[in-house]
Amino acid sequence: MSLFKQLTILITTFLVFMLTILLWFILSYDKSLIENQLNSNAKNSASFLGLSISKAVDFEDIATIEGMLSATVDNGFYEYIAIYDIDENVKVKLSSPREVVNTPKWFAKIFEINAPSSTANIMKGWINVGTIEVKIHQDYANNQMWDTFKSISNIFLILTIVLLVLFYFFIDKLLKPLKRLSLQAKAIDNNEFIVEKTLPNTIEFKNVVHAMNKTISKMETIFNKEVETLNKYNNLLYKDSDTNLGNKNYLIVKLNSYLKNSHGLLTFIEIKDEISFKKKVGFKNYFAFKSFIIDEINNNFSSNKNIVFSVLTEGSFGILLPNTLYEDVNEKWNEIYSKVQKYIKDTKLNELFDVKIAFGISNYVQNTSVEAILSKTDQSLSIAMQNKTLKLNYLEEDVKFTKQEWIELLQWAFKNDGLVFDTQNVVDILSNKTYMKEYYTRLKDDTGAVYFPGDFLSIIHSMGWTCQLEKQIIEKIFKDKIENKNKDNAVLNLTSDFISNKESVDWLINELKSKFTNSNTIFYFECLNSEILEYLEDYKYFTKEISKTKHKFAIESFTFDNDNLDYLKILKPEYLKISKSYLVDKNRITDSILLNITSTIGAYLIVKHVESKEEFEFLKDIGIKYLQGRYIDKLEVR
Repeated sequence: MSLFKQLTILITTFLVFMLTILLWFILSYDKSLIENQLNSNAKNSASFLGLSISKAVDFEDIATIEGMLSATVDNGFYEYIAIYDIDENVKVKLSSPREVVNTPKWFAKIFEINAPSSTANIMKGWINVGTIEVKIHQDYANNQMWDTFKSISNIFLILTIVLLVLFYFFIDKLLKPLKRLSLQAKAIDNNEFIVEKTLPNTIEFKNVVHAMNKTISKMETIFNKEVETLNKYNNLLYKDSDTNLGNKNYLIVKLNSYLKNSHGLLTFIEIKDEISFKKKVGFKNYFAFKSFIIDEINNNFSSNKNIVFSVLTEGSFGILLPNTLYEDVNEKWNEIYSKVQKYIKDTKLNELFDVKIAFGISNYVQNTSVEAILSKTDQSLSIAMQNKTLKLNYLEEDVKFTKQEWIELLQWAFKNDGLVFDTQNVVDILSNKTYMKEYYTRLKDDTGAVYFPGDFLSIIHSMGWTCQLEKQIIEKIFKDKIENKNKDNAVLNLTSDFISNKESVDWLINELKSKFTNSNTIFYFECLNSEILEYLEDYKYFTKEISKTKHKFAIESFTFDNDNLDYLKILKPEYLKISKSYLVDKNRITDSILLNITSTIGAYLIVKHVESKEEFEFLKDIGIKYLQGRYIDKLEVR
């Protein structure tokens, strides 16, 4: 319960208690006043009636006396009026013809009014001939007290309401700084860096605000400092200083990651004898030539979201195109090659030097080794360089199907339940327990053969079937969870195609709310870091919607390609998943930087692609808690 509510309840209770006591004393005092007033009225009435009868009426004239008294009794003020002779025998007794009872019984018991009676002598000359008794009506007395109670209660009720309203505004104003402090505390708990600029007047609150602002500033400073250090390491280890492209280390790291779950193309471009070429044409012309090649590649492959473009040596480039078929980019490579040759001719570089530039292209399939794809692409480049005319060569690894055959197989799978899933454990190595299971899409044909996503994802993207595939596999996983009562936490991968489709996101949120509100299962939705950077606004909407559920958002294949990591503070991922290559490689990023950045934003780190005991022990020693990979699958976990 909030402090505001507690104070409101306390003040309201105290106020009602004090006003109740005050009301009790006032009513008790009024009770005495009413009794005294009624007693006085009874005496006055008895004296007046006794005197009137003594002067104007013969004591023996009963009819006249009754006529005189009946009008008085009929007003309901008196319970009865009686006349007694000197022997106390009743000569006349008239009772009230009506009783008006408005007072509740409980009130009459608590504030019981003593309805008084009074007597007076009836004289004939100097001789006492009888007595008259006047008794105030009990109901009239109670009604008088009840009317007084209602009048005072109404005043007290209005007074209570007015005081409570005044107290409400006073407390609200007094606690306004505390509300801002509470919001700031929640922001700190959510690892948001919000500095409170409006300082309260209350000294205690002001000191707390100063302390919290100081803490937040320190957290933000640590985050920014670690990001700056990370960028320096990234620039030093993975970037070419002249072109701002990635270097060979960057290409190797990316290859290690993409070879695990994709097919694609690797291209080497080499300027032969670039040192002599540079001396002959001059640095300015040489750099302009390189810039032209870079611009052409960037322009032609701008739609390839996951392209990895690196400088291998001073005169050679490496271009990795994951999930791409050669037949989809064949024309682009030929066009780039033709434009490069035209540039050489137009700038007359070939008049200064015998310029030779070659394009060697090869394909890879899922789980190809890094050494194999590098060797094959080198071979393709050598063949291209030896060609006398078109120095462009494509060397192809055996592929399972042609593009058209893949399309037909996928169409069959959509209609015949050919989309299946497999899982891999993410293990908490401290407790040796399965922390969550990541679900992977698989394709099964009518013979029972199973194919990996790296074989067919490029076809899915090119045909625009991504959302359809993801919806079908999500529905299948949800159904399996419900039917088998599987409570393990689950990891599902979502692409930017799905996230950018608002209807798909709304469908997913509704499915989670309708099917897993009371479930112990938590779903973690991983999204590629590269796609998040490109479609940040769409991911803001998704994280906003997923935060309304108990399920979580996470970042897959986290890299340092972007100098600004503020998007992490905006999206607030549950964890960052990173390839082991960034940590176990000899040129690795300092692990403490990554751990500091993740802890500052309230996240944690998961390292994937762990394939050996040496890697496992190394990552465990540097403080990584959650691991995933082929070696982890072999461990016996609980």
